[in-house]
Amino acid sequence: MARERSLASGREHYYERPQIERGWRYHLADTDGRVYLDMVNNVTILGHAHPRIEAAVARQLRRLNTNSRFHYAAIAAFAQRLADLVPDPLDSVFFVNSGSEAVDLALRLALAAAGELRVPLHRTFPLEQAPAAYDAFAAGGKLGKIVLTP
Repeated sequence: MARERSLASGREHYYERPQIERGWRYHLADTDGRVYLDMVNNVTILGHAHPRIEAAVARQLRRLNTNSRFHYAAIAAFAQRLADLVPDPLDSVFFVNSGSEAVDLALRLALAAAGELRVPLHRTFPLEQAPAAYDAFAAGGKLGKIVLTP
């Protein structure tokens, strides 16, 4: 299969079967044409190929295709709208690309605020998705001031 020949062997697949090939709204379709309700993908809140989302993305891509490190006017305005919704003393916004980045950022912010961090981990926690937790796990459950607890 092309997937096994071309992708790095260390790359984890969700499943051997089904092999998902496309999505529409809240469904995924596999290579055999079978349709599944998408309850595992990280974009299920938006769905796949939703016409309004497609139109909004297309408008933005025509205007500017970059990440949030460039603080253009729309990013700054959106950040202010979000910051206005939270209670004091919260007043800043971090934009990230995924839940994994959000978890990693939350761990790093909590460590910076508390000076030490004890993180309870469930046995199924995907460590590879949170680099700070993974580094601590790889160091025997403790890395600096991050301590993982069962």
